Amino acid sequence: PDNISENTGGSFEPQISSEGNNVYVVWTGIVPGNGDIFFARSTDGGVTFSEPDNISENIGSSSEPQISSEGNNVYVVWIDNADNPGVTNDIFSARSIDGGQTFSEPDNINENTLSELPQISSEGNNVYVIWTDFTPGNYDIFFSFSHDGGQTFSTPPDNLSNNTGDSFGSQISCSTF
Repeated sequence: PDNISENTGGSFEPQISSEGNNVYVVWTGIVPGNGDIFFARSTDGGVTFSEPDNISENIGSSSEPQISSEGNNVYVVWIDNADNPGVTNDIFSARSIDGGQTFSEPDNINENTLSELPQISSEGNNVYVIWTDFTPGNYDIFFSFSHDGGQTFSTPPDNLSNNTGDSFGSQISCSTF
């Protein structure tokens, strides 16, 4: 096996997506004092991988990455407390339109108090994100979408479960008809 993280610290929570011969991997990497989201890609079916790229790269702690790919587009979401370190977690996203060679600046798509466990799915230019959020005072399932390839997301996010109890363990998938 190849060590694609090349990290002297810990590397965990790996996720994978593929499109043709392209293989995309994201994970949480522990760098001095912080967790960040790293990405590597293979264009030869996983035989070789690019150098790891830190796509979250901020002062907050980042974890729980998820990935989806569609054509040359690669979408990554994760939780991050960059806007309020040590206090809140928000859902951040970044996208690549060139097969993972470069990524957009991370974008906070929910700006709530305590978010976790994001999931992502994409089809064409449609990107769908779901997560667990503590905003209403209990854990509910929230949803946001993009119809422009992840450039912008719907606001405010929709509270799908909207109940007085707690909701966890959301999953998402999409397909065209």
